[in-house]
Amino acid sequence: MNIEQIEVQLSTGVRAPLVIVAGTIFLLERLLDGPPRDRELVVQLRKACLTDGRFSAEFQQEMTDNGLASADGTVEPVVREVVRAAIRGEGNDLHLASPFTTAWDRAVSNLLISLDSVRAILPAEQANALIQASTNPMRHQTEPGTSDRPRSWLDYVKKRYHPDTGLPPPSSN
Repeated sequence: MNIEQIEVQLSTGVRAPLVIVAGTIFLLERLLDGPPRDRELVVQLRKACLTDGRFSAEFQQEMTDNGLASADGTVEPVVREVVRAAIRGEGNDLHLASPFTTAWDRAVSNLLISLDSVRAILPAEQANALIQASTNPMRHQTEPGTSDRPRSWLDYVKKRYHPDTGLPPPSSN
């Protein structure tokens, strides 16, 4: 399955494409952590999402430039649902909460956001090297008593945790 095809269920009950949800969360985090004008964009975005879905002319171009609104000035449908599910607080005192209903969806979204953050902060060559190095954290460790290395983090977890219960196997002591 292609990652663009994965959908998640938001706490509002709406299903939405994971990559769009993760990208929206990444952008909202950046805006909330930014200067006052960026925070004001989030305030205006939330107001639009809770009302008629339109922005004042003052904010329309910035919203469109950030991919939060379509050319006609209305909030993109997935953005609206993410904002409704994730932005909490009142007035200018807003914060981001998880919009997800499952830990798995939240974990995958956090991974995508982390990868985007690395790519946004580091030069391309350094970002790619870091991401490549982190794709298999167990590649330098061997299994006790063997020379076999797990091929992936998932293989490592599968060997150490029961697939049905998620619990570690009983101790052999």
